[in-house]
Amino acid sequence: MSSVLKAQLPIADLLLWAKEPDDEPTQVFASVILSVCRGAIDPPGFCLGLDRAAFTDLLEQYFSAVGDALSDVLDARVCPERVDEFNDLLALILEHRNDDSQQTKWLAYALASGCTGNDRLYVDMGFSDRSVLSSLLEKHFTALYRKNIGGAMKWKKFFYKQLCVRSDLQLCPAPSCQVCHEYPICFSPETQDGGTQAD
Repeated sequence: MSSVLKAQLPIADLLLWAKEPDDEPTQVFASVILSVCRGAIDPPGFCLGLDRAAFTDLLEQYFSAVGDALSDVLDARVCPERVDEFNDLLALILEHRNDDSQQTKWLAYALASGCTGNDRLYVDMGFSDRSVLSSLLEKHFTALYRKNIGGAMKWKKFFYKQLCVRSDLQLCPAPSCQVCHEYPICFSPETQDGGTQAD
């Protein structure tokens, strides 16, 4: 993140500039963009893994009044070691989207961006609790949501496990989750004040 951005965030709350502040995707984008601004997540690209033109389009559609103020302080960050990982996650999420709309594509970028943080996915995305994330996945990426049996496994762990399955890798210490000694780590209940550090 740029030192300018760390020193002075141009906005306290993106929703103040939102065209439709009560709209669910608008709230998701605001939350994840603020997570980038705060340094909680660090996706490659300009913001949310998007290039500057695509990010400007997103701002114009959802937060037109803040576009220039925010764009001027965000800089492109390319972490070569994370680009492939980000692209693999993005491909996984996009393959399971319910429709081909631009909005759903941008939601996929927001989800992949959340995976670049070090905390539980819903925390890294700036959500108040895990149910917000699960609801988003169920509504816009239903097939992926159902693969996780309604969200039983922690979402970030589930996404990475799916990448391993796609690559035909067996990194888990047991042949199935039910007999694995790490089962409580992957499937334990999550709360904001407790739980493990990787959703």
